[in-house]
Amino acid sequence: MRKFLTLCCMLCVVAAAFAANYRDPVTQAIDPNAKLLSLSAQIDAAKQNGLPTEDLQKMYDILTGKTVPAGRRTQSLDECPDAQLAAPGFLNGGTCGNGNSCDSWSSEDYSIAVSIPYSGLWSIRYDGFAYDPVLYVGTECCLGDICVNDDYNGLNSMCPCIFLEQGTIYLTLEAFSPGECGSFLVSVTECESGRCCYMNDFGAPACADVTIDECIDLGGVWDENANCEDNPCTIGRCCYYDDGEPVCETTREDFCAYVLGGEWTEGVSCEEACPAPGDCGPIDLVFAVDVTGSMGNAIGNVVSELPNIIMLANQASGNDLRLGLVTFTDSVYTHHNLTFNHAAVQASIAALVAAGGNSLPEASDVALREIITNDGACVSAHFTSPFRPAASKIIVLITDATNGGCDDTHDGSDIAFAHQRALDAAGLGIRISSVYVPNPFGESPLNILPVLDDYAATTAGSVRIVASNGSGTGGAINQIISDCGQGELRLSSAGVTLRCDPNGGGITTPTFDVRVTTLNDGSAACENVSLEVTNVGGDFGSAVLNSANPVALGNLAANQSVFTDFNFTITPDGDGGLMIVTVNLTSDNCPPNFLDIVIEVPDCSPCDAETAIYFFEDDLRIPPACICAYLCLGEPVHVFVCGDGLTQGNYPILNITPGCMTEDCSEECDPAQFLFSNTGWTLWGDSCWHNLIIPQSDGCICVCFERYLPVELASFSAVGRDTEIQLTWRTASETENSHFELLRDGLMAAQITATNNASGSTYTFVDRALENGRSYHYELVSVSLNGDRAVAGELNATPAAGAAVVTEIALHQNYPNPFNPETNITFDLVETGAVTLDIYNAVGQKVAALVNGTLSEGRHTVVFDASGLPSGLYFYRLTAGATTMQKKMLLLK
Repeated sequence: MRKFLTLCCMLCVVAAAFAANYRDPVTQAIDPNAKLLSLSAQIDAAKQNGLPTEDLQKMYDILTGKTVPAGRRTQSLDECPDAQLAAPGFLNGGTCGNGNSCDSWSSEDYSIAVSIPYSGLWSIRYDGFAYDPVLYVGTECCLGDICVNDDYNGLNSMCPCIFLEQGTIYLTLEAFSPGECGSFLVSVTECESGRCCYMNDFGAPACADVTIDECIDLGGVWDENANCEDNPCTIGRCCYYDDGEPVCETTREDFCAYVLGGEWTEGVSCEEACPAPGDCGPIDLVFAVDVTGSMGNAIGNVVSELPNIIMLANQASGNDLRLGLVTFTDSVYTHHNLTFNHAAVQASIAALVAAGGNSLPEASDVALREIITNDGACVSAHFTSPFRPAASKIIVLITDATNGGCDDTHDGSDIAFAHQRALDAAGLGIRISSVYVPNPFGESPLNILPVLDDYAATTAGSVRIVASNGSGTGGAINQIISDCGQGELRLSSAGVTLRCDPNGGGITTPTFDVRVTTLNDGSAACENVSLEVTNVGGDFGSAVLNSANPVALGNLAANQSVFTDFNFTITPDGDGGLMIVTVNLTSDNCPPNFLDIVIEVPDCSPCDAETAIYFFEDDLRIPPACICAYLCLGEPVHVFVCGDGLTQGNYPILNITPGCMTEDCSEECDPAQFLFSNTGWTLWGDSCWHNLIIPQSDGCICVCFERYLPVELASFSAVGRDTEIQLTWRTASETENSHFELLRDGLMAAQITATNNASGSTYTFVDRALENGRSYHYELVSVSLNGDRAVAGELNATPAAGAAVVTEIALHQNYPNPFNPETNITFDLVETGAVTLDIYNAVGQKVAALVNGTLSEGRHTVVFDASGLPSGLYFYRLTAGATTMQKKMLLLK
């Protein structure tokens, strides 16, 4: 799979500022501000200061981590290591209070002995969450004879893709600034190298087999399925635009994409003329621009290219061009609705200032929603002008960050939300084309590109990747505009879903078809179109292509599409992975295209489960289809119900049955046992409910969304007394709620009229004339105004004679669980006495004291409010006299 990456001239192994007690001429020559200088700059400065040649070589070796400065003290054996780690793996810890054992920097350090299971290439990453880390990798504690790295990032250092022998190595974790310390995360993982085509320091083409991160540092184009020996880098034709006119140069792909902002064709020379700008007819063009601080250079490049962009767009539209402008950080602002006043839009773009944005990600998906359907949230000025039906409708999204809605987080619900925006755009004939500006200090391209690729695949748009310094952004926009009116070949595929046989035997369908759709999404016919699978890669095992390849599709008329099925048989390697199928598309007269189809090959040994289930509907009143899901014991499954119609208080009702041979699901598999509560929903992000399915055995289940409850239940509890049970429930909110029904052992016990209060209410009912000692099962049913019924809660309770309601000390499971942010903790006392009830986090720290005093005998319920605590596992511990009892609970925000 080709990944276009960023020009970012960063040193992989860079200088470190060593402690002041090193006084030899070499270490004195090392600039204490080395972080701000390049390797060559430090060497040149040392030359000018008269450092001898032999010392220059020594300085070079220190700066590149080949040797350790003289005077470096190694920890004694009883001090090293501070921790052990088996590779591959990760380790969390902290350097504060650990001491300065290595005495090489004026900061506290931490040493880790890492067991390398076999010789090979390994990547080591050291993240400091509140300080600038420096990483040493050596054959002994405190040494950096294998690698030394401070990668300029500010919060992480890496030694990527270094060769390590089987055995033990030592990591020494330091902080760059004196006195700094804090928590850290260290990971040691296997690395995969690929071919990197780049321009060296002398401006000449170069090739290196390195990792994706190293290729980013070199400013190259990375291909994980190639190497320099078998697949040397090539040159080709670069078509770009200057003052609205096509220009051609024969050059490298990275220079064409990042510097010239052009379209590169491998192996083609400028003897074949570049195509002229297309004739799109009327154009409605909206710029959606990320204006966070990291986007300054990209915006500057757009401003410098703006006259060229508008000239080209005007030419392609036949002088029938409307422009719009929307910007976003963590919120969205509309500067211009679609207008013919090009000068006003140009002035606004020229005045943009890149600043703000609390942290990654940004609200790009909300900006798209505002432009497409005019109903985005966190919008301070709305986009109100519709696109013209007969116009070529284009949105150019310019960003360096993942999408995160209005809540500054990116998770599965945001991916679903972004896909819905693409569906909305496709339904209106709007193309979303993205210009991605890689941020070397931000998120990985592998997190961002799938969303941008989905926009392009769903709306027949495109993705252009430019340099991290923003160069080529204007040229990329020109290329997007110029593609509008040509015969344009688009490729898409839904891939295939592979499943494991829960009864054993591996993947259920090792031979399968991958359908590829080829669409001529232009105004001219494409001649002699050919489709070819050029590569099958990944880490899943091996595959055989059974069908004909390449496939001649003939001539495709404008707007014509065809389907092609490629048949594969795979032999998985046992631990799952990704299968990446690269399909190339060519034509005699239309631009070529390619598609990487990513297929997840599950790990079928011994059990492979779903990690998350998504239901997504704009209208929450309409239930989506049922889903057959696979469960593995010990692996909880997250359930998300997402949609634009979600309102506080209307949480969803799922009907889950063991097995998938049902009326709604038709798949043969062993039924799984599980735990699930329809009262365990919590809000997740802006537009999703979240819950957990806890497997009790391996197998499958049929999960069906049925409806939405008009009541959000906060608590439901019961207290047994002599021949009666008191039931109490509290609602957090109610909407269109008529009444409640209490069922005792399946029979109606009471009907209680609802207050239908939007902020919730508390209800109490005493069920009398009961048999002492008998356990009764109660169901609390919510009935909506239109007659829909749903079980809001269930519990068991037992009445007991006289004062003997409580016969033994007990600590009950909290309710609800999981919870957010409140839950009820109930306990029974057999005698009056001193009682404490405390809350502890997962590492044993006490975070709350709920009870500390004398309580009478009987049943007691305490409300725990975890509003100020993060999500996670917590323990509640009851101590009464000499008895201590403890249970766990899960806070999910």
